[in-house]
Amino acid sequence: MGVTTVVDPVAMARVTYHSKTDFATAEARVRASLQKDPRWFKFQDNPSEKATSAEEFERFIRPGIGPHGFMYFTEINHGLWMRWFDVPTANVTDPNTGKLRHLRAIRFIIGNPLLAPIVLKHDLDCGLSVPAELFLVENPDGTVHLIRFKIDCLIAGHLNANAPLQENARFIDEKIDQLCRHVVGDDEVPRAQS
Repeated sequence: MGVTTVVDPVAMARVTYHSKTDFATAEARVRASLQKDPRWFKFQDNPSEKATSAEEFERFIRPGIGPHGFMYFTEINHGLWMRWFDVPTANVTDPNTGKLRHLRAIRFIIGNPLLAPIVLKHDLDCGLSVPAELFLVENPDGTVHLIRFKIDCLIAGHLNANAPLQENARFIDEKIDQLCRHVVGDDEVPRAQS
């Protein structure tokens, strides 16, 4: 039997929040908002020992969800390894000291296992796009920008997305937007990019 391939066009949007907030402050806000709870990882390793029903799962997971409705899954600290390569966008010369400075950049994988079912029940394939990702990047002047893909585009941007899937995906996207605005502070200027 041969393999059949289907390519679905997806309408995509990337949002960049520009802020005068410094990297350390923005990173601290992300970490405080996400609740790095080791119980999630223990659940992933042996789920049957932790919960046998939706109610038990909710009781187990709920304390690990942060104040903005998301929990930490993992991170990729691009700033740690980029310094060893000639990446001009990651290395800048400090105008005050003349010394090379390495910009910080961390990709956070975030989600909410109690929220994911509201989209997964409409289309299991949207599991490809959850959990969500945030990319916190230091600018050469010490300020930050935060980048994310609009989750509603990732989840429900394809031609076969039904109205309930689109509505629930927008709800999740609005929650992610609120978290992002908290992270970068009051002076952010979001720019949607297609």
